[in-house]
Amino acid sequence: ELNSRWGRCVFDTEKILEKAELPKCYLNVHSQTGWVIQNVPIDGSKRFLDPMAGFGTGMPQHSTYFDLGEGGVMLTTLPALAECNPRPLVTFDPQGEFRSFPISPDFADPGGAGDEDITSPRDILRFIYADSSRYRPGTRTVYSDFDMIVLGEVIGGITRRPLEEYVHDVFFEPLGMTSTSYLGTGRRDPTVVPTESDRSFRGRIIQGEVHDETAWMLGGVSGHAGLFSTAEDLARFAYMMANGGEAYGRRYFQPETIQLFTRRVSSRGRYPMALGWMSWRSQNEGSSSAGRFFGPRSFGHTGYTGTSIWIDPDEELFVILLTNRVFPTRRNSRIRNVRPAFADAAAGSLRAPAGHPERMLGFGAVPADLLGF
Repeated sequence: ELNSRWGRCVFDTEKILEKAELPKCYLNVHSQTGWVIQNVPIDGSKRFLDPMAGFGTGMPQHSTYFDLGEGGVMLTTLPALAECNPRPLVTFDPQGEFRSFPISPDFADPGGAGDEDITSPRDILRFIYADSSRYRPGTRTVYSDFDMIVLGEVIGGITRRPLEEYVHDVFFEPLGMTSTSYLGTGRRDPTVVPTESDRSFRGRIIQGEVHDETAWMLGGVSGHAGLFSTAEDLARFAYMMANGGEAYGRRYFQPETIQLFTRRVSSRGRYPMALGWMSWRSQNEGSSSAGRFFGPRSFGHTGYTGTSIWIDPDEELFVILLTNRVFPTRRNSRIRNVRPAFADAAAGSLRAPAGHPERMLGFGAVPADLLGF
């Protein structure tokens, strides 16, 4: 068994999740000297056992596919940008208001809902390119999908390759992330955890195709959403980032490149941001999905579907939380309380003093191919 430098730990996941009403989630915690908690499936409410979901009644495994939502940018657009341009030619902030597209669900009559309807990928890009910045650059950050969508297009122009092919060849395949990919649209895949019973736009349960409507309109591949992955694969990527850009005998980024992209660049705005990553926020500034115990150089990202990753490079600690909190409906917003509670429980238990009840045996056996951590 592998221990953290603080010792083994366990925390009460049922207590954390008892009021969350999350259909399913999957937990992974890793620290400096190895796995602390891994491959721990949690059934938060039993509502997932809907046979119409097509996923059966079994618990998720470490190889279970989840839609990462906007959290996928940390595996695609951001590392691809760092690889293409490790020292950005311009300093960029996430600019523009968080806006939704006036997408028409009636594709048989594209103009049926008005002249402003967005009915094609070209319409989406034209809509974004026609938008303007709301603030002077460098003064404010406001979360928006527009920047990541555009960056996905820019990366394609730089590499002259589709985004999905580039990130697969440069990152996913070398890291051994064999279960990370974009999926198409229009076909239900019962091997993937369902996201939402979409009654307003697509008229069906979304399972195995991207949940985000804009990414769906873009064919399932976008710079801001569309990626599916597993806890096991995400652990490989998070380990590389926590380890200064190096993993499995190969260097992917220089440490200074990671610092450049993960260092906080704005002190104003609802979301403290680095260059695309969410950055640490002190308790005086308000709550954070990273909780209270992650260090000031920590960085991470969340996904609307109920996913999150937080990485503390100083402690070489990462925490992965995968859920499908939008199933059957996105009206469930209690994930906001679960994320920081989970991060606090993980990091806090690791720091518990000797003899404390929380310093107990961890969960599960370590996969042989991960023993190199």
